[in-house]
Amino acid sequence: MLKITKNKFKQRYVVKYYKRGRLKSLTLKFLKDSYFDSLYKEKYVIKTCWKKRIIKIPNKSLSILHKFLLNSYLEEYWDKKIEAKIKEVSFGFLKWKSVIDAIEPHINKNFLIKIDLTSYFDSFWRRSLFNFFLNKMWLCSCVAKFFSKLCTFNGRLPQGISTSPMLSSILSVKLDSDIIDYIEELKKDSGYYFSYTRYADDIFLSSNVDNFFIVKKVSSKIFSIIKKNNFSVNYDKFEITERHKKQKILWVIVNSKPSLWKKNFKRIKAIVFNINKNWWDYEFNKWKNLWNNSADLKTFQKKIYWYIGHFKMINLEWYWDKLVLD
Repeated sequence: MLKITKNKFKQRYVVKYYKRGRLKSLTLKFLKDSYFDSLYKEKYVIKTCWKKRIIKIPNKSLSILHKFLLNSYLEEYWDKKIEAKIKEVSFGFLKWKSVIDAIEPHINKNFLIKIDLTSYFDSFWRRSLFNFFLNKMWLCSCVAKFFSKLCTFNGRLPQGISTSPMLSSILSVKLDSDIIDYIEELKKDSGYYFSYTRYADDIFLSSNVDNFFIVKKVSSKIFSIIKKNNFSVNYDKFEITERHKKQKILWVIVNSKPSLWKKNFKRIKAIVFNINKNWWDYEFNKWKNLWNNSADLKTFQKKIYWYIGHFKMINLEWYWDKLVLD
């Protein structure tokens, strides 16, 4: 249960909510947008490609509100209001969804199309969040304005808070719906079938058609749909991969069956071997210069364990036995 009241004299919003049977309350200044922005701090994390990424970490009070909004409003909206066909193609940072679920429709296909959306989270402005809370969730303008400011940083959706993945998936429903409608229309008119999934900002399409020009034409149409929905394409990462080449999705090769990229596996295998031999500090200091001393040992450990869990998820025992940390 959530209640938001305004104190006209102090110009504050008092947020009250129940947690574990006890009433909690937080008083947040609501006059300036910069107040919410001041509750975040920056943190560097290591991407899958071993490059740096800056994320925003909210303070404890703000994080509690984010989790409450996610559990009480956004997840319920996703479960009850979003169509089943959208849930089947949308992946990435969602509960009960994994990388294997996202790549399964694209295994053993003649062509694989990979499209990356530029600045995906920055594409969602505070105004779009306000319209969603007001028109889709039927909240009053006061609450919609509060939630939209609560979930944005500098007027845009930030990376690092618990509500951003779910909000980005909800606000991308129109994009998913338009692409699905086009694929169904294409199958009905010409008989060509394409599988489609989206993992956050990565769009994947695959098909068993034999004509490359048809694949090129479909790609051009997808570009126009993306532009129509106010997203932009990163053309440097756009790829059309044929069967005789390595078809990689989310660091997994899907030509005939899910398998690991050997280059990436050998790198992690060498790191794990050195960790078992010389422990964490030695290996971390060797890699530290890659991130200009911005990463810490804890972040490095989390990344290595993430890779090991990622390899284990593919259920390849041969790889898993070689990546056990003592």
